[in-house]
Amino acid sequence: MSATDVVGNATTGGLDLTFDTAPPPAPQIVHAPSNPGGGSAQFDFTNAETGTVAQCQLDVGAWATCTAPVILNGLADGSHTFALRATDTAGNISTTTSTTWTVNNGMPDIAIGFPLAGRSYNNTTYTAGCNTPAADDICGTTFDSAGDLTGVAVSIKRVSTSLYWNGTGFTSAAEIFLPATGTTSWSYAMAATSFPADDSYTLTVRSDRVHDRWGRELDGNGDGSAGGDRTDHFFRLFGDADGDGDVDWLDRGAFRAAFNTTAHATGYRWYFDFDGDDDVDGRDNAEFNRRFGRS
Repeated sequence: MSATDVVGNATTGGLDLTFDTAPPPAPQIVHAPSNPGGGSAQFDFTNAETGTVAQCQLDVGAWATCTAPVILNGLADGSHTFALRATDTAGNISTTTSTTWTVNNGMPDIAIGFPLAGRSYNNTTYTAGCNTPAADDICGTTFDSAGDLTGVAVSIKRVSTSLYWNGTGFTSAAEIFLPATGTTSWSYAMAATSFPADDSYTLTVRSDRVHDRWGRELDGNGDGSAGGDRTDHFFRLFGDADGDGDVDWLDRGAFRAAFNTTAHATGYRWYFDFDGDDDVDGRDNAEFNRRFGRS
């Protein structure tokens, strides 16, 4: 680029431009509804590249910006497709990730909103889970086309001891179902400090405690027929990446691969972020080493 004035003086200048035409990596769906399922569905996903924005689409509807988790209610019977893509600041669009499932509204359905299946939590992230920081709780939603649901009851088992929560401690050998508050939107108050140690826990919503005005039970296990409890496994032993009940050399290899990564970066693994500060750093390494060799 150059310019010349009336007496012949000339000057030149330039402008450096960077063109980003590479699409970002596609987001990954890490939790999808049962197939077949009821009239509500929950999806959890992660973006593989920092700074990207997720967009979601249901069936042939318009793409819209979304954040995880996505909860859909009032779904009609039949086949549905949930699609997901990412866009970066340059406007590039990733390839599409999608999943297809079938909805059967003939019976009540339930979604466990928190804790999410397979996730590990510390006290801070557990407290923030249901967006009710003043009261730690477990929460979810129920759906039925008749709109007349009875109450919800839950049980929580500590896997290592096979003992159930009785309202004050994990001391009951027999499974105990405790009433939750609410129906279409339900919660059960349970403080983060109630979980005594690193361990796996199983949350169960009992099928015969959730039914509509016609007496139809919850399709808890998602097989398209009434009955079957809905379960959710969470609070894994920190460092046990492969879920085999111990922290061993295979887990150490996986931890090393994730070390010094941050949230949304390639290689980041949330289950190695012990303190929930969106990176895998020295503090998380110290906690991993404390548990190495444990089962």
